[in-house]
Amino acid sequence: APLPMTFKHNFNCLLKLNIAIFLFCLCKVAFAIEMSDLFSAQFETQADTAKERTKLINHGFDFVLAKLCLGSAEVATNSKLIDERTNLKNYTLGYSYEKVGDKLFLNIQYSDKAIKNLLHRLEIPYLSEKRPAVVFWLAIDEANYKPSYWVGDNGSKMVRYIESRGEELGLPFVLPLFDYADLSLRPEQIE
Repeated sequence: APLPMTFKHNFNCLLKLNIAIFLFCLCKVAFAIEMSDLFSAQFETQADTAKERTKLINHGFDFVLAKLCLGSAEVATNSKLIDERTNLKNYTLGYSYEKVGDKLFLNIQYSDKAIKNLLHRLEIPYLSEKRPAVVFWLAIDEANYKPSYWVGDNGSKMVRYIESRGEELGLPFVLPLFDYADLSLRPEQIE
């Protein structure tokens, strides 16, 4: 006789829960990377003025919150968080300017304790500093072109985009470095 639908549903839910718990434990142990720059931001600036600095400190606060909450829309629209922007001195530890070549950068450090307390108080979920590593192995095989691989050391626009997106989300995106045997593979050989 066929099993009742509720049993099948409960069994599937239990199976999914066990798989999720297993993957969660595996990720915490084997693939977690400590992110050290979640509470800092660096922006290129045109001028060393109070107005520009205030604008970038506000932008940096949003940037840090997005990294902590993986770009959650709740962070951007939470009215209580918007009110906190008037008290950013409570969340900013300091800033400094850095000249690199002919470019000027503003480095801002935020208080991890104060920001975590704020998110906790507002009941906004966030990830800890230990984040899962996300590995990308990209292989492109187009009909009229030689197969190409995007790896961590080739400097392509796509690699830079993936790395910048990972930085925005506070996730360590990793692109493998290939050896000669890996580079001799054709894209259809990669599964």
